[in-house]
Amino acid sequence: MSTRSTDDDRPATTSPTTPSETSIDGVPVLWSDLAHDPTATLTFAVGYRDTGPVTAGITHLVEHLVMRRIGPVDGVANAVSGLDMTVFYVSGPQEARAAFLAAVCEAINWVRTVTDEHLDVERRTILAEIGHAGTYLALTPASARYGLDGLGASAAAHTRLMAWTAEEVRDVAARWFHRGNAALTLTTPPWDGLRLPLPAGPAVHRPAAPAPRLTSPVATEHEHATIDLSGTVSRRHSPAVRTIAARTIDVTLTEALRHTSGHVYDVDVTRVDAGDAQLWSIEIDPPSDATLPALRTLLDGLRRLAQHGPEPRVLDRAKRALSAEIGLPSHQAATLDLIALARLRDEDPPARDAHALAAVSVDDVKAIVTELLDVPLVLLPEGSTDAPELEQLLDETGLAPLDRGPDPEGRDSRAVIMDLYLGRRGRRFAHAWRRLPVHRGRWFSPARGTEVAVTEDRIVVLGPGVVLTMLLDDIVLIGTDADGDVEIVSRTGASAVLRPADYRGLARALAAAATPRAVRYDKSGTALG
Repeated sequence: MSTRSTDDDRPATTSPTTPSETSIDGVPVLWSDLAHDPTATLTFAVGYRDTGPVTAGITHLVEHLVMRRIGPVDGVANAVSGLDMTVFYVSGPQEARAAFLAAVCEAINWVRTVTDEHLDVERRTILAEIGHAGTYLALTPASARYGLDGLGASAAAHTRLMAWTAEEVRDVAARWFHRGNAALTLTTPPWDGLRLPLPAGPAVHRPAAPAPRLTSPVATEHEHATIDLSGTVSRRHSPAVRTIAARTIDVTLTEALRHTSGHVYDVDVTRVDAGDAQLWSIEIDPPSDATLPALRTLLDGLRRLAQHGPEPRVLDRAKRALSAEIGLPSHQAATLDLIALARLRDEDPPARDAHALAAVSVDDVKAIVTELLDVPLVLLPEGSTDAPELEQLLDETGLAPLDRGPDPEGRDSRAVIMDLYLGRRGRRFAHAWRRLPVHRGRWFSPARGTEVAVTEDRIVVLGPGVVLTMLLDDIVLIGTDADGDVEIVSRTGASAVLRPADYRGLARALAAAATPRAVRYDKSGTALG
């Protein structure tokens, strides 16, 4: 049974599946006495999804600043930032753990005072870690489904890496890195004298999950060499049902795609809370010459699960594997961290009840996979949809092309183009060509054959087979790179990278565009105001 106690009244016993609890300096502490490396983990429930597209990923910079402030420590220590958390952890003797936690708390207080001079080295270190391409918007299952609100904001992580200011770092530190948004987990009982002098902070308010933008099955290409199929699953299903279903999908697809056909090395099933639903993603990594058969096997395997459920041996294997994992000290240590994070974020705790896991049925799994396939999104390696056979497969399975910048009025591409050239009042091209808002790519440039329209309320990019629309009111980022490229990012998840010098008059038009919500900045590090 879980217990709560004061700093001086700590529980003396614990259970492998139900941690003991206490509070130190206002920070909740969860612990189990495990046969595991003595580890202390300080978790802050803030990540790339929480700070919005303008500062998405800035928690990574906070993590680097804290660890640099701490410097070398005894024991094995590190930190990690991610989608929904920022974590600092240490394994080693009690003295090393105590010293590390004290240093983290001091550094968290210090981050609230950083200056711009403190940021330069760590920004460049992160750039070396993620690469130049990592500072551009990436299409993800979340951004395609939700835009850049909530969970989808993580797609913009690090886009403003080189332009974040000390004021923004201080603001994020004060809002999110404090004892009201933190928890400590221990794989040993708390020791006398353990202190967690974190600063106080405001009440944590997380925005409501956005409504999904997708209403029908779609597919498109993305920047990675993987295939990713995603969909949503209601949280009305118990954590045990969702856990077993995810493992069953993993086992089924691994058998078909790796052990039978050899088309992939890895099958990765991930789940992230998104309001009343979870966003599930199934990612596989076939070589380029196996994209078509791997996608066909993936789709066929999921359809069979939805129609017939898993084979009994597969369901039993998933249950036995999870039951065995629950008893491992390493799994119990990881579960402690997940329980702490779930409580801070008011989300479902991880499934750890062996009886509930064993009770999951074939029909439970069928229901999960059916929901997953209700409105799927398939992301494919860049260039793969040029193959006629793959296009035919997408047509056969009802996967329409994803429109990454749909017209707000719902018009088709021909109507959008006609409006730009003839105007809403029906003026003729011959009498109005000097006033057209369309900027054509120069003949001797990579932009030849592409046009960009900048009107009073939107930017429209016209290219071979592409009509992409972004309302000026929706644009949140306009970043200029050192080579002159301009990245324009809309909160809908649409984006375009343009080189104004390759278009007649485009630089002036973009500079004059009324973008009230946009932050304009230099991606190489100089703020533009």
